[in-house]
This record gives sequence, structure tokens and C-alpha cells, in this order.
Amino acid sequence: MCVSAIQRQSKPNVCNYFELLVWMALIIFLSTISNAERLPIKTYTVADGLLRDSVYKINQDSRGFLWFCTGEGISRFDGVGMTNFTVADGLPNREVHDFLETKNGTIYIATEKGLARLNPHGLRDSAENPLFTVFLPDNKRAERILTLFEDKNNQVWVGTSDGLYKLIETGGRTAFEIVPLGKSLPGAGSSFADPGLNMLYISTILEDRHGTLWIGTIGSGLFRLTPDGSVRRFTTDDGFGDNKITDLLEDREGRLWMSMRSDDSGGVCLLNSETNEPLVRKCYTTKDGLGSNRVRDMLETSDGQLWLATVPGLCRWQGEDNGSVCKTYSAKNDLCDDILALAEDKDGNLWTGSPCGAKKIVRYGFTTYTEADGLENEHVNSIFENSLGELFATPFPKTKRFISRFDGDKFSQVKLRLPAFVVYNGWGWQQIVWQDHLGAWWIPSAYGLFRSPDNTSFENLARASLEKVETGAKGHEVFRIFEDSRGDIWILTTGAVNELQRWERAKNIWHDYTLQTGFSESRVGSAFVEDAKGNVWIGASSDHNQSALIRYRNGEFRVFTEAEGAPSGWIEQLFLDSRKRLWIASTGDGVWRLDEPDSDNFEFIKYTPANGLTSIATTSVTEDAFGRIYVGTWRGVDRLDPDTGQIENFTTADGLPESYVEVSFRDHQNNLWFGTDKGLVRFVPEPPRRREPPNVFITGVRVSGVPQTVSILGDREI
Repeated sequence: MCVSAIQRQSKPNVCNYFELLVWMALIIFLSTISNAERLPIKTYTVADGLLRDSVYKINQDSRGFLWFCTGEGISRFDGVGMTNFTVADGLPNREVHDFLETKNGTIYIATEKGLARLNPHGLRDSAENPLFTVFLPDNKRAERILTLFEDKNNQVWVGTSDGLYKLIETGGRTAFEIVPLGKSLPGAGSSFADPGLNMLYISTILEDRHGTLWIGTIGSGLFRLTPDGSVRRFTTDDGFGDNKITDLLEDREGRLWMSMRSDDSGGVCLLNSETNEPLVRKCYTTKDGLGSNRVRDMLETSDGQLWLATVPGLCRWQGEDNGSVCKTYSAKNDLCDDILALAEDKDGNLWTGSPCGAKKIVRYGFTTYTEADGLENEHVNSIFENSLGELFATPFPKTKRFISRFDGDKFSQVKLRLPAFVVYNGWGWQQIVWQDHLGAWWIPSAYGLFRSPDNTSFENLARASLEKVETGAKGHEVFRIFEDSRGDIWILTTGAVNELQRWERAKNIWHDYTLQTGFSESRVGSAFVEDAKGNVWIGASSDHNQSALIRYRNGEFRVFTEAEGAPSGWIEQLFLDSRKRLWIASTGDGVWRLDEPDSDNFEFIKYTPANGLTSIATTSVTEDAFGRIYVGTWRGVDRLDPDTGQIENFTTADGLPESYVEVSFRDHQNNLWFGTDKGLVRFVPEPPRRREPPNVFITGVRVSGVPQTVSILGDREI
């Protein structure tokens, strides 16, 4: 069977590719909502041991473990499994509102019926040595413990359903000391403050860098408690829209943020923390792009990004220069439409608590774009940038050829105006559609090669006339296109004949190199690259042991055949890294490296499953800005450190939508892109970092079969 007829049935069927980000809104509200971009998310629910799917709050302890506050108790997550604490273990109530580990390691849990202190060496079901000790204020209206905070002086503050208290511990005794703030405003509390109205419902506490304490309430406004003990209340009369305060945050620049609850007049406000200035600097609502005025929680992550938990989803704060202050992620992005809580773990992953469970958004994970994000279909088989740095992706053409451009947030697409007789676009991938350095588009098809005029922008491409290029090729299907540093265009064809041709731009002449390079029914060209010396390399593939590496140098070809030691099978991609080394990805021999491409002696360094690759069948290669090599395989993406030889594997468990990765590309912003038949994937590589050993704790010991007392939190040594 001739190669021109081979459709590589062993290769996964590639249909349906991409979906990216945005559906331009018909109304302002919809313009704030992100499209169906699939985030790198791992979800934890009751099926994973969580006490309840609805998570009210998330806190991290000094061990790096996460604590999830729920309506059935509190769950501790150690990265593998959940340890749960409920009323059966001594909690005074199943409703848990907050968690605090003090600087000295004491753990407090705020519940609907008092404050519980964890005894790490206590025992479940033990009256003599219980797991929890419960403390209650004298004021029964204040038994609902809502929020906990420890200031710089190690003072624990307790926000309750009726007032603010200091937790005082002296002589082994624990007591609540009321902090006079003032009376609640008329009607404050409402349904929040059962059994009655007019209760000072403390919702959030913050100490700023000046040592001033800020206290938010539900219905009674905002209080400021300065270090000298003076108290001032702020309400809607001071310029913000709602007296129901849900959260307070001081960012790394010292700016104070306040979020509010009201659907009509809430939102977020930027405040002045200085006492001699007006309180409100600027407030933001749905008019500015918030998905909702009901904001439940705020978080600034370690990279300086501000996030808001809102009713329609997770808001990534974009600032005022982006049209909308929020980009909102919701159920369409595998999150929940109602976000209750936010947290960041020790690895920089973002966590959300919601009625949909606890969800981890991996900081350095895979984000998938599909048809909902502006792509024509999910199967993207070519990714490239033009000379302006614009990123383009082309899906496998079902019927018509489409090209999509990424604007940093979404894809927009154009359908090419090819002649009516072009009813099949071919089965090529990787190096197919191309915009050359003069702005002309080169379009392959099964009916020849087409070209637009020079300086054709993406915006004008749909209307541009595409002229058929007379190459003289006998094989009408153009399988690969490549532009070298001289501006010459190289093509590989298949069909009736498998050919190699070059258009010499300066002379407007097409050269046919088919015979010189040995292309035949059993050998088809499949990849191009140019090395640092200006040599052009061609990968030639075969199902009949006729594969070859071909180098064009100084007007002459060298054909290095499979019989001489070239990789076998299909040479899927050739790639030149930042150190000017040539990488060869093939389906038969893993990935090879040639350190001196201009040498007459080809000495390859080979990476196979014996070296840690997950598959002998490799499809593509790219490199991040830190010099690490990424190899697309039939079983995911392998990341290779050429200096150490260490190989890491990324699979569907890490967020890839499909194991088979067909194309790989790095853009000028160091985003890595991978094409699969179930979506286009973007990966932002993390800087190399020293890998810390995992926390190891002893959680159980038996001596002669008898269990010994061990901390419920785990001990490092016994």
C-alpha cells in the first residue's frame, strides 16, 4: 500500500477540537461571565469523604492541611483523604462557621452553639479526656460563633451573633470579654440573627498594617477600632451602598477592600485606612462588571491576584482598564455558580467552597478551550504565531477550513473563501496554514496550494481572494508548509505522488527536490525545521521502513535513512530548542536529540520508556522559557529536564482532556499549547523550584497490638 493512501488508522480519530473562551454579551451582565474555558479543577465532595458538599469556609493550618467548615461538622484534608469531626466527637453543634489555629498551635472551631477548642491528644467518646472543650459567652444571644481572628499581639478576637469579644485565657481559665462597639442599627440581623432582630452580628474581622482593627457586621455597618481604643462606626451615610459587610481584606499594597451582601446595592469598595481621610475611595458594582453585588468572600493570592466569591461564580479581578472589573468563572467552567469561600494552599493552588463541594484550581495546570470558547471544533491540529506575535489555531477541517485567533481571553474565527471545487482540505497537521513575514496567508488543500495577497490581516482574511499557486507538483494535496529564514516557502505533498518542493522567493521559481531526496510511494514528508546555521531539516515518514532525516545545507541534501540509523515510523515533528539542539519526535523510537545539527556525524541522545518516557510513540516537542522540554505522546505530555534527565508525566488526571497529544507549541509569553482531539489546552509552566519533601506525621501506633495515644493531628515523632 502506498504512503499517499495511508490514513494511519493506528492514530486516534481526530475530530472535534477546541472550544475557547468568550460569548460576547448582548447585555452588560453577560459580558462579565467567562465562557466555557475548562479550568484545571479537582472537585471534592461527600463521595471523597467530605462531610457535606456545601463548604462555608476553608482555612489552612501550619501543617499545610486544609479545614473545610460545613453544616455537618468540619473536615480536615491532608492531601490524600479527609478526617472528619462532628457532634459525635464533641462539637457542640454540627454547623461550623470558622476555624482558627493560633500562632502557638491552639485550634479553635466556631460553631452555631459555642466555641470549641481541640485537644489534640483527646479521645473520641471519652468523658475523661475529650477531643473538644466548649466555651460559651454569658450572653445567650451571642452563642453563635461566626468568625475568629488572631491579631499581631496574639490576641484572639471572637465575632458572634451579638457582639465582638476578646478571648481571655488566664490561669487555665477561658473567658469572653465584651468589646463595646455600640448598638446594632434598627432591623440589623434580620433572618441571620435568630431568635430576634437588633443584634450586633459580627461577620468579619481584620487588623491592618497600622494595628487598626476593622469589624464588619451584617446590618450595622463597619467599625474601626484604633490601637488607642477609640471606636468609630461607618454606614451607608459614609459613601458605600450596604450595611451588610461580608469580608475585609488588606492587599499587599496596603489597600483596604470591603465586600457587601446586598443584591441591589452591595459590591466591593476600596477604602482609605488613614483616619484623617474620607473612608470610601471607590466602589464597584454590577455597573462596573461585577457578576453580582452579593460578594461573599475575598482573597489575594500569593501572585498578587485578587479573587472574589460571588453568587454567579468566581471573579478574577481585572481592574478598571479591561472594560469589566471581573472575569467570572461559573458552572460552565466546572466551578459552581454560587461561591461561598476562597483559600490558597501552600502550593499556590486556589480553592473554592460552594454548594458543589470543595474545588481545587491548580495554579500550574491545564486550561482547556473548546467550541464554546470560539473554536470551530475541538480537534485543533495546528498552532502557530505570526511575525506580530498573534496566536492562531486551526481545527481539523470537517468540511470548510477555519482559522481562529486568540486575543488573550477568547478565540475569534474566520472561514476561508476557497473556491467551490475545494471540497476536501486534506489530512495534514502541525505545519499547515501559515502567514508569512509579508503578511500573505498560505492555505493547503487536497486541490493544491492557495495564497492571499501580502499584508492580509486576520480581520480581512474572510473577504480576501485566495489565488491558487501553480507549483508544478503532481501530488495535489499539500501536506506541510514551511517558511525558512530567507522567506522561501517549502511544501510537502501527498496524493498521486509524495513530493518536496521549494519556492525561491527572490526568483519566483519552484524547485522540485523529490528525486534528490528519495520521496516515493513508501516515503512521505511530515516535518520541517531550520537550525541555527540556516540548514533546513525535513522529516520523512514511512510504514515500510523507509523513514529518513534529510538535511539541506549549502544547496545539497543529505538523506540519513532508517537503515543508517534514522528514527523509525512517522517523524511527527522536528524542533530546535534554545540551545540550538535538534529534537526529533517519532512514533517508533521515542524522542531523539542531536546536539550539533551542522556536524557531519550524527550522534543522537535517545529518550525512550527506558529513560522514563511514558510512551515510545511521540508526536510533538516544545520548550518552556526555563529550558525544560515537553514531549507530546500517545499517553499525555512528558516534561524532560535535559540537564538532569528527570522526566515528569502529565495525564488526564492533571487536567488534559485527552491522552493523545497531537501538537505542541510555545507562544512568546511562555504559554504552552497542546492540541488534542477533545480540546486545545493552555499550560503556564511554573518556574523550577526546589521540591520540598511531603509532611509526614504519625497518626497511629500499636505496641503489642495495643493502640497508643497519638495526637489526632499527627505527631512527627513519638
